[in-house]
Amino acid sequence: MARLPLIAQNVRRKRIGAALTIWLEICRIAIWFLFRMGASLSLHTYRPMIRSYTLDFYAKRDYVKRLVYASDETSIEQVRMNITAFFKLCEMLESLGGLKPSRNMLVDEQVAMFLHIISHHLKNRVIKHHFRRSGETVSRAFHSVLNAVIRLQDVLFKKAEPITADSSDTRWKWFKNCLGALDGTHIKIRVPTVDKPRYRTRKGDIATNMIGVCTHDMQFVYVLPGLEGSVADGRVLRDAISRTHGLKVPHGVPQSNASSQASRGTKRKWVPEEDVALVSCMMDLHNVGTFNADTGLLKREWSIVYDMLNGQKNSGFGWDEYRQLVVAEDAVWDSYLKSHREAAQFRHRTFHYYDQLTAIYARDRATGKDAQTAADVLEEIYAEDVPTTDMNEERNTFYDCEANVSLDDMDVSGPEPRGDRDQGGSSSSNKRKKKSDARANMYSSFDEAATLLAENLKAVGDQISRSIASEVVV
Repeated sequence: MARLPLIAQNVRRKRIGAALTIWLEICRIAIWFLFRMGASLSLHTYRPMIRSYTLDFYAKRDYVKRLVYASDETSIEQVRMNITAFFKLCEMLESLGGLKPSRNMLVDEQVAMFLHIISHHLKNRVIKHHFRRSGETVSRAFHSVLNAVIRLQDVLFKKAEPITADSSDTRWKWFKNCLGALDGTHIKIRVPTVDKPRYRTRKGDIATNMIGVCTHDMQFVYVLPGLEGSVADGRVLRDAISRTHGLKVPHGVPQSNASSQASRGTKRKWVPEEDVALVSCMMDLHNVGTFNADTGLLKREWSIVYDMLNGQKNSGFGWDEYRQLVVAEDAVWDSYLKSHREAAQFRHRTFHYYDQLTAIYARDRATGKDAQTAADVLEEIYAEDVPTTDMNEERNTFYDCEANVSLDDMDVSGPEPRGDRDQGGSSSSNKRKKKSDARANMYSSFDEAATLLAENLKAVGDQISRSIASEVVV
């Protein structure tokens, strides 16, 4: 009998806990229902707020002011030029390069964004955070400025002039008739795994090989980027000279080869049987997977034949398997030999080891398909602009009736009585009326459901309160 009060007290606690749990679950369901109802109503009643583009425009330009216009020192540190040079560049890109401002971004902000990226090798995410722009806007502005810079190639690239005989420059007066200097460099890049062997340099880096030519006053004359890192410097120069928009070098005075002929001694000649043995050993090592060497003359000859058959814009050449030689029309040969004199030896000469050497060297052979000059890129830009222009013209022709309508031609004085010709407008008004009626019915159903839920919650709450009060009294 002494334990009955304790049992009753435990039962009372369990009932109170269960009642509170039920009450909290009901409240959670009610909150969820009201939230969902409010969200569904907001889809039909939401109206976008009118943004203040003026305030937003000046807030986003604050970083540009601090980046470029604060001082010459800050401008040189951030965009690598002073304020005056920055103004001149913006003017050239806008007047000559065709760079245009967008609705919310001026030309100077696009140029500052471009220069800041290439000066400090910054990522898209960093730039969009600093300039308060989206990543897509940053990418679009960067490519717009890049295309505008490429259009300035005729202005930025200078024409080389030789050093005069009466030059007084202490550094260059010793180089009479010199046009300038050229050199190549490797720039590290990231390429797909399948292309890494072609871009691997002799030092093991994945890089691209580019050549630059400048005058004596450090003005660029020609630039050719994009060649694979495994390409030798001599091949880079040959490719730059043989291109359609390549490096144009005036022909100088030919040197006499009498000294070279006199220096030749009586050396033992390499016989064809030794070529057969060498190629056989190379194939054995290649099949094992340990061959990776340069065989000198044999590889150079294979490279000449391979470039003729697989080079860019060399569709006129073919390979005769039976005779083992390169075949082409005389016109194709004459045109090709103008820029590739070293290929003249294979016009009527057989090359028996082409297939074997192709299996050894062709996989890692640099093709130069990604190398482009500024003129080549400019041709691609113009080619891409032509379809866009045609599409815009077709669109304007299709919508000609809408494009030629102006505000002066419209009558906005007031509504006019509509006759039979305006039946389409009456049908659209009927549809809008049906939609509004359906929306009103939906709102009324939501109101009824909310009222019913509130009444049920109130009744359940009163019942739980009475039960808890009776238990407490007992």
